[in-house]
Amino acid sequence: MHTFCDILKFIKGFIMRKLFIFSLLVFFAVFNYAQTSAGVNTSNPVLDVIQLENYWAEDWIVIAQIQNNLSVTIGDVRVGLAARNSDGKLVYTDSTHVQFPVSPGGSQPFMFIVPKAQAVEISRFAIDIEDYKRGPYGSFNFEVIEMGFTEKNEETWKISGYVRNTGQEFQENVMIGFTGYNEGGELTYFDTVPANKSVLQAGEQSLFELYIPLPIATRKISRYGANAYSDMR
Repeated sequence: MHTFCDILKFIKGFIMRKLFIFSLLVFFAVFNYAQTSAGVNTSNPVLDVIQLENYWAEDWIVIAQIQNNLSVTIGDVRVGLAARNSDGKLVYTDSTHVQFPVSPGGSQPFMFIVPKAQAVEISRFAIDIEDYKRGPYGSFNFEVIEMGFTEKNEETWKISGYVRNTGQEFQENVMIGFTGYNEGGELTYFDTVPANKSVLQAGEQSLFELYIPLPIATRKISRYGANAYSDMR
């Protein structure tokens, strides 16, 4: 005859087995939700897609860099995203431009933000370099200084700083490119914002302010950097 203690041990063991199975199911569900296989549909000898990453931060983020293999500046680079579900059906497409020209041997980031409702079906995707033009282009003669987070609220974190024109001529329409990295040094975020002043004389500086969505700011950015560009030649 089973004692009361034996019955309690049986019930405890039964519950623990069920919890273990449930935990495994949750683990595999989350793993499959977070992992999306990636590819690059290009054999372009001029440009390469490097450091391709994707992750979830409420929405689905795809980020990478374009590397220039030539000895001339490349600009107006357009990149395409094509995503498929587990059956191989095309379920999402988009395209974007690399915001800054890519100097010889250098690289510049690009990013796609796909709303969660449209991204939940995606199981694999590919990046394609669709178009580009050869330079010359404008100026990178700028210095970004005193950059840091200056405001934090429930939706966004604000990062502020100054951009200084280190060239010998005035520049118009100066854009700042912000790059964020995780603890492992992987590129996780990119955005651009114009300088507050529309014209910068030689040696002059301007404030800039950029807002980063909270899930990305808190989960994906451990360190950051920035550069600046003007399309004036």
